[in-house]
This record gives sequence, C-alpha cells and structure tokens, in this order.
Amino acid sequence: MIDFMKAVTSNAEGTRASNKLQAEFTRRQNQLAARQKEGQDAQAKLQSGDKVLSDQVKAELAKTIDRVQTDLTRMNDDYQKEMQDLQQQQLSPVAAVVRSVMEKYAAEKGYAVVFDVSSESSNIVFQNPGVDITDEVIARVDEETAKKPPTAAPASPKPAVPPSPAAPKPPD
Repeated sequence: MIDFMKAVTSNAEGTRASNKLQAEFTRRQNQLAARQKEGQDAQAKLQSGDKVLSDQVKAELAKTIDRVQTDLTRMNDDYQKEMQDLQQQQLSPVAAVVRSVMEKYAAEKGYAVVFDVSSESSNIVFQNPGVDITDEVIARVDEETAKKPPTAAPASPKPAVPPSPAAPKPPD
C-alpha cells in the first residue's frame, strides 16, 4: 500500500511545490478577507447610522455592500479555479515521478497490486504498517529528483491530485 498524496507532497520537490501553493493560497485568502472586511465595514456603518444617515448615503452603502458581495463571489470562484490549475501545474510533475518510482519499486518487489490509501474512500478497512511502501518511495523519489531536474508530466485525463480546500465563502 502507498499513501500517494503523502508520497507526492513529502519528498523534496513536492514539499517545495506545496509550500509555493500554500503561500499563494494564503495570499489569496488575505485578499478575500480584505474585501470581505470592506463589506462588513459598510454593513456596520449602515446599521449604526440607520437613524442619522440620509437616504442617499444609505443607498450608496447598500450598493457598496451588494458590489462587495458580487466581487467576493467572483473572486472566490476565480481563485478556486486558478488554485486548482496551479496545483495541477506544480504537483503533476512530482506525481508523475512518484508514479514512475512506485511502479519500478512494485515491479522490483514482485507486487501485483499497490493500493492507494490516501483517499478517505479507499475501502481499505485495515492495513498493516509493515506493507506501507510510502516512505521507501519518497526516499527513492528524492534520490531520482536529486539526479536530474524535474520534467513536465504527461497530460493525463484524470487529475493527479485532489482540489485544494475551498477559499472563504462571502458573507450572507
């Protein structure tokens, strides 16, 4: 058995790619949070000044709140798509190397099947840690990637990695 996602993200190249992705994700979350705060501030101003604000100012604040809501929804959708694309771009080459190393290792050991236990829905109800090849594959990936620069992964119809966690949702 192998924890494929651990093998992809725990080797040296995968860790570098994961760190880049996390930094970009944090940057984008901060942008969303700043825009969200702008909407919350307008909402608070509208609520606190309900009795003293003119109808024109109230209408402008309401427009601002609606515009911020729309912007947040668009930003969130765009960011999720862009982060999925970036994740594919950064981790697919590493996943290709892991898959190649895993296949060579399995052939070398005479394994007929290697189960991926990284998914919660793997249907594996018990696993003996003694049959986990993840750490050995990670070590071999590090050896292989140290010898040569990473190459682009071949296009595959199925994504090599799951989508990243969702960005913060806009306020209701």
